[in-house]
Order: sequence, then structure tokens, then C-alpha cells
Amino acid sequence: MRTISLRKGLLAPAALMTVAALVLGGCANNETDTATDKSSAAGDVTVDEAAAAKLPQDIKDAGVIAIGIDPTYPPNEYKDANGAPIGWEVELMDAMAAKLGVKTTYTVAKFDNIIP
Repeated sequence: MRTISLRKGLLAPAALMTVAALVLGGCANNETDTATDKSSAAGDVTVDEAAAAKLPQDIKDAGVIAIGIDPTYPPNEYKDANGAPIGWEVELMDAMAAKLGVKTTYTVAKFDNIIP
């Protein structure tokens, strides 16, 4: 009988769905925006021009990608003492945006509004 490891069977799809939810959640706009320039947090990242060329034109023009978050889920996403969004998902989105040559804007929303 063949068994499927939870790590192989569930972790990768769950991570992919989380990333997709955050990126697609940028469409929800029911609270204030917090613009961030986290290029230093992402380190010295070389922009992937081929990937950046595939961005939608409105994101290319703005140079910013909007991401919806519900900062009530530490350590995934939460706010620091100054109210700025932090957490591993925020760091991941900042790193992905840096690789694409854009900045991030986080919109706080209830989780139910991020994924309709």
C-alpha cells in the first residue's frame, strides 16, 4: 500500500493557495492602505525581467502590487508596535515583489472579504 507524506501531499498545495490568496486578496479594499518599501528586508534582489514583463500592465504602470491581509493570524501576518504589517507571509510577498521590481501595498481586511 502506498502512502502519501503530509509534507509532500499537503504542504506545497497549501503554501501555493496561501500565496494565491494573498495576491488575489489585493482586490478587497475595505480599510486603509499601508504602503511599504521593504527592499532592504528582501535583501539585494536582482529583478527577474522576464517575470516582471508578465505582470499585468496596471501593476507595471503603478510599480505597486496591492495585497489584502488579515493581520490577526500571527506568525503568518500581524502588526508590529507601529501598526506596520509583519509576518512570514508579508516577508514572502515583499520578496516576491522585489524580484518582480515592484513595491507592496497592504490593505487590511477581514479574511472573509479577502477571498469572496
